[in-house]
Amino acid sequence: MHTSHISNKTIKVLLATLTAFALAFVATPAAQADNRGWLRPGCSWAPQGNFIQACEVWSPANNRNMLVYIQASTNGGDGGLYLLDGAQVGARDSNWASHSTTPATYVNDNITLVMPAGGAGQFYSDWAAPATSSLSSGPQRPMWETFLAYELPGYLQQHFGVNPHRNAIAGVSMGAIPALTLAAHHPDQFRQVHAISGFIDPAMATHVGMIAGFSVAMLLHSGAFIWDWWSWNPLEASARALHADPVANAGKLRDGGVDVHVWSGNSHPGAGESYPGNLGADAISIHGETLITLSTNSFTDKARHQGLRVNRHFGAGLHTWQPWGRYMGDHKGDILWAIG
Repeated sequence: MHTSHISNKTIKVLLATLTAFALAFVATPAAQADNRGWLRPGCSWAPQGNFIQACEVWSPANNRNMLVYIQASTNGGDGGLYLLDGAQVGARDSNWASHSTTPATYVNDNITLVMPAGGAGQFYSDWAAPATSSLSSGPQRPMWETFLAYELPGYLQQHFGVNPHRNAIAGVSMGAIPALTLAAHHPDQFRQVHAISGFIDPAMATHVGMIAGFSVAMLLHSGAFIWDWWSWNPLEASARALHADPVANAGKLRDGGVDVHVWSGNSHPGAGESYPGNLGADAISIHGETLITLSTNSFTDKARHQGLRVNRHFGAGLHTWQPWGRYMGDHKGDILWAIG
């Protein structure tokens, strides 16, 4: 009788244990969805879907809220992937969130995507003065590097669990240079950088060409003159030019141990991809990417000469979002290796 009683008790314990294990496994998907499925302070659901939140993050340096689109990790992973836009982006938009396949590609991965909105023609830099040209929309002095490197990480750590020292960064077109700049000057924050379709050796001949190219991009897309960014003071302007020059920063990338990846296209559509559809855009997407390939090759050669290990990637693609989204899918393994 006593033996039977012990056996029944043992059976009950075993059943309880099995039930607990079963509940744990059933709860796991819910726990994963929960990390993406609740809104953080200052955030609302973004219309792009894919669990993206549109978050207003206060920036003392910019004296305003900065809009950042954020896709939380699936299960509380502490790695962050910053994504910087090209020059043609709306003040309240991120083309990474709106036009790229990247959020869908990473939606079930255990890293957080960080997509700042706006910044057209501002190169994600700290400016010397407000953008006050006759074409500008207001006397706002952009302070992007301070925001991205010193202010945003605290918000991300507190509300999304992102480790300030476990991040990668990628930038397309205009965003390629600041991606390399941020990684070079903040290697403790960014372990890996991807510069995609960017004119990343802007001073191939001299810095005169760099100044001219940046001036055109800034005037067209931010309505400001380059001296608003680099200063009228020749010494300060020179220092700012070097601060943003990827070749000049190659040693910092090397010494900081940053894993560097660069890509450009061959100026032809990849499989299933297409031309933009109008003569002007087609010309830019073709010839722009051809010049970018020359610049990327020049950067790669000069940086390697300084001892920086550069992962040079090249393939089919125009200067459009189609190959950039494909690149982010093809190199998901590299990114998850660095921060996943």
